[in-house]
Amino acid sequence: MDSAKQPGTLGISWRERPWYPFVVATYPLWFLYVANLGQVSASAAIVASALALAVVAILLWVAARVMGSRAVGAMAVTVIIAGFYAYGPVHDIYVRAQTVDEMAPAARWLSTTLANHTKLTAVMLGLCALVIALIVKRRANVSPRVTGACNITVGGRVELSSGSAKEQPYGWSSNGSCAPTRCARPCRTSRA
Repeated sequence: MDSAKQPGTLGISWRERPWYPFVVATYPLWFLYVANLGQVSASAAIVASALALAVVAILLWVAARVMGSRAVGAMAVTVIIAGFYAYGPVHDIYVRAQTVDEMAPAARWLSTTLANHTKLTAVMLGLCALVIALIVKRRANVSPRVTGACNITVGGRVELSSGSAKEQPYGWSSNGSCAPTRCARPCRTSRA
């Protein structure tokens, strides 16, 4: 492992421990909970978070053992988490692209092909495997300093966005009226 004990310390510092995969796994769950207050119970968010934390802990343990480094394992697990959370929105893009009337034949073929879950899953797994292979190939560049930087970046992102999750998306205010000054998207007049 890459966590050699230094004289006079009890182990590696908290900055060198890869906790950012845990934040990356739970942040979308709590963002959705806060954005949908009253529609989702807190117990559902807590259960989902506990499950996500357990899965990430297991994946980190396995990845650290397989790759021989906590830092490399944490980056690989983060890629897997990102692929998991990106799957749904990417699938929606391809499904919605099929409704566009005028589209180049190659783009129509691509959207039709990748709207199929089996094919999109293979593509997403392939992309995750490619990114993980690149991380493993450059493992000499992944050090505890990279882990510290990732921890600080994710922590900063959570801190910066902690108040923005309460705003309604697409310009809707909390009472259902249109608030066009909140976003750049055109204001809708009904919630269809």
